Amino acid sequence: MVLQALSASPDRIVSRNMLSRQAFGRDHLPGDRAIDVCISRLRRLLEDEARRPRFIRTVRNEGYLLELSADAG
Repeated sequence: MVLQALSASPDRIVSRNMLSRQAFGRDHLPGDRAIDVCISRLRRLLEDEARRPRFIRTVRNEGYLLELSADAG
């Protein structure tokens, strides 16, 4: 569900709260790491180097972005 939410808004920042609502049906709570764990697992599956993500980017204090533009990376 997290990947589905990100892919519905490619090249746009999706907040942790929005991801949490779509994936788990609840608001993101302070200290809740569920979205971060999902993102980490997705990166391991999708990225060549999970520590240097090209597709799923973290936007500090905002959320995550699925970068599909031609010049990604």
